[in-house]
Amino acid sequence: MNSLTVPCFFLFFLFLSVAAQDIAVPVLDSDGDELQADQKYTVTHVTQVAGTKGGLSLEYSGPRCPAYVTAEARGVIGIPMIFHPVNCDEGPIYESATVYIKFTYNRVCTEVSAVWKVDDYVDESTGLYFLIAGGTIGDKRSQLKIVKSLKGDEGYSFVSCGLSECTSIFEYSDKNLTRLALGNDEDAASIVFHKYLLTSTSSIM
Repeated sequence: MNSLTVPCFFLFFLFLSVAAQDIAVPVLDSDGDELQADQKYTVTHVTQVAGTKGGLSLEYSGPRCPAYVTAEARGVIGIPMIFHPVNCDEGPIYESATVYIKFTYNRVCTEVSAVWKVDDYVDESTGLYFLIAGGTIGDKRSQLKIVKSLKGDEGYSFVSCGLSECTSIFEYSDKNLTRLALGNDEDAASIVFHKYLLTSTSSIM
């Protein structure tokens, strides 16, 4: 291990020594294993069995950038993602811990990074702040958290806490495109994480 690398478990024990009353709980994937900072994952929706959404990807909404973080159609895996916890490079991802999320590639707007961020500007037609590519590790607009599903099911939800207050992330559909945006807890998307395997294809059953 690189001497400059700060493992997450070290920060976890440091956190406990400062605030023993708070117990850090690891995020679990679909196999019941702890989500790891050095692995690739895809997601599916808790409600996918009922029929509508697939994984997450990047798409245009108009003729050019930005590239929006979008939900794919049912059966499509989407783009694998990697989680980067704040101040550590490896180890488990914990619930409500600040992370940066990066897709493994960006073929839509290649001139910007594949790190997620909350757009700098509110969308005039919807009044919403959407999640787009082009973020930076260390930028508050790229800071997100993974929490237990805000709908009370067995999945998880994304929350943005890099601005003035924590805001849940939901899926807004229009123009045959479903984009991730800041919204209300009752509308928050519920997702499940899956290890991305080299044998994965572009579709899921």
